Amino acid sequence: QESANLIVDGRPSDALLVGRVVLDLRGSVGPVGGNHGVRRLSVVLVALVAACGGDGGLPAAIEVSSPAFEEGETVPDEFTCVGEDVSPPFEWSGVPESAAELRITVTDPDAPSGNFTHWVVSGIDPSATGVGEGEVPTGGTEEENSFGETEYRGPCAPPGPAHRYIWTVEALSEDGEVVARGSLTAEYEARVPS
Repeated sequence: QESANLIVDGRPSDALLVGRVVLDLRGSVGPVGGNHGVRRLSVVLVALVAACGGDGGLPAAIEVSSPAFEEGETVPDEFTCVGEDVSPPFEWSGVPESAAELRITVTDPDAPSGNFTHWVVSGIDPSATGVGEGEVPTGGTEEENSFGETEYRGPCAPPGPAHRYIWTVEALSEDGEVVARGSLTAEYEARVPS
């Protein structure tokens, strides 16, 4: 990535142009031609990573889908605490060849206590492309969730607005670094069991 010092108001500046981002060495950052409002160091670092890495070094994308529900839809009751409370079937694709294993998590970022984990499965065979209803993926080991259990526990939102539930598939390298990630998000709100 090329960089160059800028001339501001006809004078040399200690600001640096990196790609399409202006880094002011005193701690401000802004787009070329934009207003250089003071930002915190974290913003400078994010801008520097984005400018130098193009994609910011983010993991590759894995496509995640389910025959039980689409992105943004409501999770069917059978996969929740008011139904059979079994894990839904879902599939994924786009796992890089460098993956040593896969990890699945199901989280509720809208829980009153913060991000609440409903399911964690690690050590999944990287050649796996999906999992059936109520099953653990090939080679996978269930880990402790936020309920303190080592099993799937489905959405069970408290009364109030719908919560988002995120099924995430991550591909991990030999050293445990995430090299690819994808997710499927659905909603669920409290219901009285029938």
